[in-house]
Amino acid sequence: MKTFIIALVILALMLGGGVFFTLTLDAISEEMVTYTDTIHISLQQGDLEDAKQQTQQLSQTWDKKKKVLTALIDHSYLSAIDISVAELTENINYEERSQASEKNAKIKTQMEDIAQNEHLYFENIL
Repeated sequence: MKTFIIALVILALMLGGGVFFTLTLDAISEEMVTYTDTIHISLQQGDLEDAKQQTQQLSQTWDKKKKVLTALIDHSYLSAIDISVAELTENINYEERSQASEKNAKIKTQMEDIAQNEHLYFENIL
């Protein structure tokens, strides 16, 4: 009977960890996508100053959230997003709107992909 209870406790911990992992990943992804949407609107309107401020906020938020994600997902994903955020910042600083828009869209896609690909689905486990 003890073994059965221990097995149930371990199962509950695994399920709880999976739920925490999923909720954390979704929240971070959603927050980052919100920033990219705001940057996109600013770039579309030609407001580079607002886009620059939003990009700085995106970069600061990413630096904080990346620490949490380091424990949860593959580091190669994080490195790719790091590079994209740095490129976006440079593009906006040099007022290269079309390239900035492209990098912004890339970051949005990367964040959506992480949220989608890292969920604990049966097909992701196999």
